[in-house]
Amino acid sequence: MNMLNYTPVLDNPDSWEGWHWGATHRYGFYWRLGMPEQFDLLEDALKHTEMIVFWSNDPDTTRGTYGGQESAIWRVWLKEKGIKTVFIDPFFNYTAAAMDGTWLPPRPGSDTALAMAIAYVWITEGRYDKQYVAERTIGFDEFKQYILGLSDNGMAKTPEWAEKESGIPARKIRALAREWASKRTCLSSGCRGGEGGACRTAYGTEWARMMVALQGMQGLGKPGVSIWGTTMGAPADSEIWFPAYAEPQGQMGKSKVAKNKLSLQNKSTLCHEFCHHLDFQRFEFPDSWHTRGFYERTAALYHHARGTPQKRLFWVSVPGGRWRIDWPRTNRGV
Repeated sequence: MNMLNYTPVLDNPDSWEGWHWGATHRYGFYWRLGMPEQFDLLEDALKHTEMIVFWSNDPDTTRGTYGGQESAIWRVWLKEKGIKTVFIDPFFNYTAAAMDGTWLPPRPGSDTALAMAIAYVWITEGRYDKQYVAERTIGFDEFKQYILGLSDNGMAKTPEWAEKESGIPARKIRALAREWASKRTCLSSGCRGGEGGACRTAYGTEWARMMVALQGMQGLGKPGVSIWGTTMGAPADSEIWFPAYAEPQGQMGKSKVAKNKLSLQNKSTLCHEFCHHLDFQRFEFPDSWHTRGFYERTAALYHHARGTPQKRLFWVSVPGGRWRIDWPRTNRGV
């Protein structure tokens, strides 16, 4: 490689890769890069979940990307319902403080060992859904042998073994495993159900695999038993179709389904898109051009919607026979 004058960089997973490269191969779920957050999980949790384990997840800080701050009130509801919360994170994060949950701080990078010890308790004490595992999973016998140390040079993944790896006392690992199995538990493993620091470390793929394995042992998909980051997964009406970004009618102005009432603070953008919508739907133009007349119509609609006096738009010519709005003059009105 020195002869080619370059240096290879082999970094750890830095976003969703740990989950996508690991968990998808465990449960065959490839939507959203293999990370959960299916619709209606909020409703399921409010109705059925008794405990939530936040593992490598601080949703009040990360906010669930597309969901923004929408989900903050959801966790208030969960707390008010009395749903118990456990936080597994080396850092006592903001959500843990807000939810007043039990905090278990593992040594960074040791999350997989901790997860295996939980599985060990469930297997040796029979605290898993045997019917679900028998009817809806494959490969459990091989997994069981590995956890019990029968196929790994006698290295059983006991809580005592995990204590040395993670720093979490074995008694606390057993207590968590037993309570988890005794309740309808939601696993909130990372923002959006997948992303999190644990899946961005070396071998983060193995942690993601174990997240799926743990919930699989408890009957993933049963009421209250899910993998949900608590940041997305709001109720959805599948009878209403709305176009995705890349679909031909994905632009609001061109879409035939953009008929719902919208509550937007940005009235300027709404008026702009509405004028596009008129061009296509009312006037049946083949396209909607950004002409001076178009912007004059948009401005008139905007001030009518706000109930403010209409401003004159001042224009400046630009090369190519085009025009742009002179905003300083327009705002001054001179």
